[in-house]
Amino acid sequence: MMATALEASPASLFNLFGSKDGMLNELIAYAAQGSFAFYEALSEINATPEVLLYKSIYEEVIAVASADRDYVGIFYLPELRKPEFSSAQAVRATMISHYAQLIEQCSKGDVLDVGNVHLQAEQVFQLTETSILAPGLADMLSPTDQARQTAAFCMRAMGCSERELRSIAKAAAMIDLHIALPEA
Repeated sequence: MMATALEASPASLFNLFGSKDGMLNELIAYAAQGSFAFYEALSEINATPEVLLYKSIYEEVIAVASADRDYVGIFYLPELRKPEFSSAQAVRATMISHYAQLIEQCSKGDVLDVGNVHLQAEQVFQLTETSILAPGLADMLSPTDQARQTAAFCMRAMGCSERELRSIAKAAAMIDLHIALPEA
């Protein structure tokens, strides 16, 4: 089906990727490029870790909620747990590591009540991705509304007060940096 859509022969696709597994690994790496570039650029921003965490959650949700649901849905294929998808698993681990680093930095302050950093990073990552899983959510909430509500929920879950949350959200909105979606 992919070869037909690309007006190519199946053999040419297998020549490029070696297998369907290789193609899926490459597709996942390609889909994550915008997030990785965003993480790198965000690391250069002079802001508190809480602001950077909020901005990361917000932008990731916007990217996911704005993308073609079938395209970003590849991250949830059950076969990705198999050993032959170690490179795709590494992509996911890198994304979770971004959140873990920010949450770890937040644990040194008094704004958030950080528990197990790795568990919270996994949970935050999963929450950023849920907009592709909820049927009809796109019809009810814009990507911006989904992003705002998800970022606020995550920050509140880590003990952020409403006053601090307003300040963090305002500071994050001042950062003119966004995740560029790869062309499908």
